Amino acid sequence: MSAEMDPFDGLEFKRDEPPGAAVSARIRRACTSDLTPAGALSARRRLLMTAIVAAAGLAALLAAGLRDHDRGGASEATLWVAGGWVGVVSLVIGIGVARPPGKRSAWLTRVLVATLVPLSFCVYLALATSETLPLDHALHDSGTLGCGMYTLLTSALVALGVMLPWRRTDPVSPGLTGALLGLGGGLVAATAASVVCPSREGWHLWLAHGASLVVVVLIGAWVGRRWLAP
Repeated sequence: MSAEMDPFDGLEFKRDEPPGAAVSARIRRACTSDLTPAGALSARRRLLMTAIVAAAGLAALLAAGLRDHDRGGASEATLWVAGGWVGVVSLVIGIGVARPPGKRSAWLTRVLVATLVPLSFCVYLALATSETLPLDHALHDSGTLGCGMYTLLTSALVALGVMLPWRRTDPVSPGLTGALLGLGGGLVAATAASVVCPSREGWHLWLAHGASLVVVVLIGAWVGRRWLAP
């Protein structure tokens, strides 16, 4: 009794020979027939989305803060200073993402912006100080802790919202770009806090407002490496 032969046993399998043109065409049709184009967002649209998030965050925080503190409105000087910091926000975000990766400002320039702008904001807080109590008083003051946590959380939320349109867009320096976007979003919340917060005590401003901004810049750098890299 002889074993039954498989009809394919006598065929030679040619590993290095690609399929013919007709077979390749059928494979391409089968793989692409149900696909729909997914257009990438343009840089202009991403910038517009970023501006909308920043403006909406600033408006919402100002409205909520003024209502909670029952203030009829900030002084004219305070509003002028806040407008100046809004201009700084635009500059920081522009340096961060206005140009495509590889064509942006020099690495050192961007690092200096990410470092000097928070320091400048702390200097502004020092100039806005009306009194400075002992540090122990600020550390044990529930108002400083509460205001600091509120500023940190709102800064982080706005910063993440600002970063969201730029996901997977920076293969060159995602951490530094994330730091700049975090700085821009953090400045939005910190500026709103400086307008609506009734306290002008030095340690309160530095710990609750200034330190929160620095932390958000660091968070932005950490998130940027994970969100902004392709």
